[in-house]
Amino acid sequence: MFLRYFFNDGRLTNVSPLNDGFDLPSGFKDNNLRDQSLVGSLSSTLSPHLLNELRLQYATERSTSPLLPPNPTWKS
Repeated sequence: MFLRYFFNDGRLTNVSPLNDGFDLPSGFKDNNLRDQSLVGSLSSTLSPHLLNELRLQYATERSTSPLLPPNPTWKS
């Protein structure tokens, strides 16, 4: 049996949208991300010649990109 939980909480401030450092100061944004992942595996020997393995994963990511607003509003 194997189980792993991964959590990443990154908060980057003043990130250049082009990552080259030649942007105007007003172009720099904050970039926040939160990743979570849960992975599990179970191996069972059913007979001397038969093995069963089950693998599962659940992952989620939340981020704000410096190129897009965090909550865009759509207007018609």
